[in-house]
Amino acid sequence: AVWAHILSPSFGGANRCEMTYMRPGYLPVPLPASLANDRGYALFLYREGMTRVSEAAAQREVSKLGEPGPDGTRATPAIFLPGNGGSFKQVRSVAAESRRVERERATLAEATPSRRKKTASMNSMHSVNDDDDAAKREDGDTFDAQKARAPRLDWFAVSFGEELSAFHGALLEDQTAFAARVVEHVASMYASYDAVTNSNASEDTKTKSRKGPEPTHVVLLGHSMGGLVARGALLDDALQKKKSSLAVSLVTLASPHAYSPATTTMRAARRHARLNEAWRLGYAEEKGSVKNVALASVTGGDRDRQGLASHP
Repeated sequence: AVWAHILSPSFGGANRCEMTYMRPGYLPVPLPASLANDRGYALFLYREGMTRVSEAAAQREVSKLGEPGPDGTRATPAIFLPGNGGSFKQVRSVAAESRRVERERATLAEATPSRRKKTASMNSMHSVNDDDDAAKREDGDTFDAQKARAPRLDWFAVSFGEELSAFHGALLEDQTAFAARVVEHVASMYASYDAVTNSNASEDTKTKSRKGPEPTHVVLLGHSMGGLVARGALLDDALQKKKSSLAVSLVTLASPHAYSPATTTMRAARRHARLNEAWRLGYAEEKGSVKNVALASVTGGDRDRQGLASHP
């Protein structure tokens, strides 16, 4: 009876998650020779609403990656890494929600003070402000439209062919190597430079030269074993050499960092131990290997029977 209750859908309380809605589009991203593989691994760009587009339209959309928007800013690339048996299409919920928040924040930033207060009061889930802040901003003194906007995110998703990476260390190593090259490739598309205007040129012929690249911010989102793949990828030798030009925000969802609950081989278990030791040293040392990484680990909660909250 006890186990029946624990395994029942009601265990852990009522489901308080809100429904998300999306119109997903997955556009294949051409890969360079460094990402060639015989495992069928692939990379996709998520675009909300682009559910049925021609191959030419998809290519045009991908070709625009990294270009500044109308306001002169570039989007931040975000890469989703699925877990054991997971699909790249699982990116759809977080990608659609981030797009929704981006639009809501943009609307709020461009609205009149009275409209901002009404919007903030009606949307209890809004993260920009609460009713008190909205009331203050109605005076028009403290509202910062630029800060109110949510950053634009270009969501990518890696396909590992739904491999069962939780059971085999060799699969994890292959996925890690591919993920490292994906991070390197995507970051190169978004590398930003300070524009320097040539003062000797006329207004019609002004040219822009480039000086040293600014650090490129990349967001990684790893679900379950995808979180371990992401952590391993960031220790890659080639990425380590580019550490000064790369800033990484890593979020893991229900990832078994302490140990894998499904490990069936010693190779996988040893890999876990080596990964954790490398990260411990990477943070402890003054110029550690992961000093450029901000890591947030989110557990699965009471309903997660495998990734326990006590083993983040």
